[in-house]
Amino acid sequence: MAIGIMLTFFDFRNDVRKVIGEMALRDTIVLFIRKEHESLVQPYLSTGFQYRIIEEHTANPINRLAHILFLLFRKLPKSKQNYFLMEQFKSQNLPEQLKKKAKKALQLQRLLPKWMSYDLYLQMLRYSGKTSLEDISRMLVWTEVYDDYLFARCLRNKIPTDVYVYSWDHTCKQVRFSKRAQYLVWHAGIADDLQQLQGIDAQQIHIVGSTQLGYIKAYQQLAATQPHKEQYFYFGCGVGLTQLIPEEIRVILIIAEMIRQVKPDHVLLVRPYPNCRDWQIYAPLHEHSHIQIEDDYRQQDLSIPENNIVQKFDRISRAKAFFHTGTTLGLETCFTDTPSFLVDMAEDTGEPISLFHFVHQYQNEKYLIQGGSHNVIQQMNQLVEVLHAPENPTYMQLSYQVRDMFPVADFSEMANRLLKPTA
Repeated sequence: MAIGIMLTFFDFRNDVRKVIGEMALRDTIVLFIRKEHESLVQPYLSTGFQYRIIEEHTANPINRLAHILFLLFRKLPKSKQNYFLMEQFKSQNLPEQLKKKAKKALQLQRLLPKWMSYDLYLQMLRYSGKTSLEDISRMLVWTEVYDDYLFARCLRNKIPTDVYVYSWDHTCKQVRFSKRAQYLVWHAGIADDLQQLQGIDAQQIHIVGSTQLGYIKAYQQLAATQPHKEQYFYFGCGVGLTQLIPEEIRVILIIAEMIRQVKPDHVLLVRPYPNCRDWQIYAPLHEHSHIQIEDDYRQQDLSIPENNIVQKFDRISRAKAFFHTGTTLGLETCFTDTPSFLVDMAEDTGEPISLFHFVHQYQNEKYLIQGGSHNVIQQMNQLVEVLHAPENPTYMQLSYQVRDMFPVADFSEMANRLLKPTA
């Protein structure tokens, strides 16, 4: 027997590949992918897993109707703003004709009644049943659900199915949460998010930890002592929406200019958003004398080389302070000896898609803003205070809170937990 795995973006989720490699040492692992993604998986077969092509999609009137109904009338998470930001991000790299359709669908979603659950959609789907599942004893699915048809078949055929909530913000912005699956989450806070935002029963949720934080554990084991602080501050870009990146750039330039005035012997090291396809948009940053662009970690396929992940944490640890507008890296910084600051200086323009709403996403409000007022920069005088004395112990209180909430485990332990989540 074997464990099946379904997930998106296998090619640039380094942590997922590490965990699957560990799982493959203990059990037979079969990755299920669509034909168009086969070339993205083949370079990593040395990890030890097998793969099969999903052949469940069928073109018929019922499936077309189900797709249209779910697209327009889908039930959304209670944190709707997160959802609309994410859908806008997903649509921006589509071909122009599809982009127009996606924009129209989002406009209609804001207006139309939201009555169609994901489970109703799955029940309507008619799959082919061609994918070989005879030896699959359990299906492990990473959010967001990769293939609705195969997922529907697993649930209908009562194959034990666990959904691993991969990121701290997935419960806030995704819609594919079936009430017929079991769920694996990072920690108790995300278990609560899953109940409150998606209506999943507490009995279906199990805490296993975070694969994303596995590299933090690896870095902690490598760095026996905290590295010496150097003369720079660090900004991690988190905005992937092309229309919002100029707003984030304005925030970066404000910080850089204040560094020039307050700490002229320091610079601002800026890490562009790795999944932004066209880095030319960051060109204005090159013109400021106190900005250095970190660009040695990006590869052609948007993945990040293994050694650069550890290097990332080393650079954060050497910085005097870390700034961001709402990114997982801001959370990860809390596991270093560098204070992490959420920059909330964008004004509320009233637009549904804005940097203000990006900063005030559900997960930022719950885990970074509500518990760390000293680490939320809203005024210029606060920024000046931080630049003058980033070593102030007050600024590390948020980090200690985050460490208490988000326990970290190495990849070997995460593999064990995912293989036996209820043990």
